Amino acid sequence: MKLPICIVFIFAAISAVSAESTQSFKDAVGPLLRECMGQVDGVTEDDFQTVYNRNKVETHSTKCLLWCLYKSLGCYLPDGQLKAGDEMMPIIDKLYDFKEFKTVFRAQVVNNCVHEVNAESSEDCEKAADFLHCLIVHY
Repeated sequence: MKLPICIVFIFAAISAVSAESTQSFKDAVGPLLRECMGQVDGVTEDDFQTVYNRNKVETHSTKCLLWCLYKSLGCYLPDGQLKAGDEMMPIIDKLYDFKEFKTVFRAQVVNNCVHEVNAESSEDCEKAADFLHCLIVHY
């Protein structure tokens, strides 16, 4: 499966980011993920913990929880496509609370992943997981 959302992203840098970044991420997404738990069928506390702790999303329910999070953060256009990478950068800054994501290289990675995922146009939950995977692979 090819890799594609948003930002984020961005969960990938994830394994290489500082504790400050991790706390910033958790502060930003915790309440949104809790809201999403009530909106996505079949989501468990384990699914919440997987996304919240930025672990690998493998199940359909964790992928859909991730999709809901991205949707809550405004990562998608009305037609369901991911926003262009430049529009994603403020979301990344909010999630990770550091400005190095504004470097040209990082912005290009986000742009490339957005375009790759949007071109493949998969189901929403898969699209969110593919975007995250792309970011992880290319970061």
